[in-house]
Amino acid sequence: MKMINLLVSLTVAGTLLTACNNQETTDTPSSQESSEDSSENKNPQVEDSSEGLTERIDSSSDDEETENDSSPNLGEGTTEDQLDLRIGDTGKIETSLNMFELTVNSVEMMDDINGETPEIDKIILTDVTLKNLSDTTMDISEALDVIEITSMLEGSGFPDFSQYYDSVETLEGQLESGEEIKGQLVFEENESDEYFIRVSEGLIAAGGAKNQAIWTFTKDEAE
Repeated sequence: MKMINLLVSLTVAGTLLTACNNQETTDTPSSQESSEDSSENKNPQVEDSSEGLTERIDSSSDDEETENDSSPNLGEGTTEDQLDLRIGDTGKIETSLNMFELTVNSVEMMDDINGETPEIDKIILTDVTLKNLSDTTMDISEALDVIEITSMLEGSGFPDFSQYYDSVETLEGQLESGEEIKGQLVFEENESDEYFIRVSEGLIAAGGAKNQAIWTFTKDEAE
């Protein structure tokens, strides 16, 4: 009789254990589904945050474009471009402040000027004549500040560095209407087969200079 009761007890215990295991297995997907649901609920918040950041960046870009578009229009000049000038030629240059003629009389390539050396490869000592075509007095330094040299037309250029050379008298002061002055500009550039003296491309893009003038010369012409 005891044996029968023991068997019945074991059978009942096994049945209960099986039922519990089945219940745990059944509950597991529910937990996974709950986790997935939670993840799905969180994702839209992340996406909304990213979209908001993108909108702020776009808005900031739009504001910058608006500020750039509000720059004053300095108007167009009446002087044509002169793109094929050579050494000895005279170019006419018009800016928002001045109108003048610049003649590049000669160029000389040097390693130094009385022991003063350039920051880069070569010094190009340039003899020029400046004539004021404006109706008013012209600031010489202000006029010549628009001139630069480059060895690549698609690249940037270097301005006159004469103020950094003690042995070169800097062209400065006032120039009356119709008057002219002769002097030297000191350019520095890397060694190249060809060079260009021109009006600063940056000033043309900004509207400060109304036309382009380019003097082209070779390394052989500068030696």
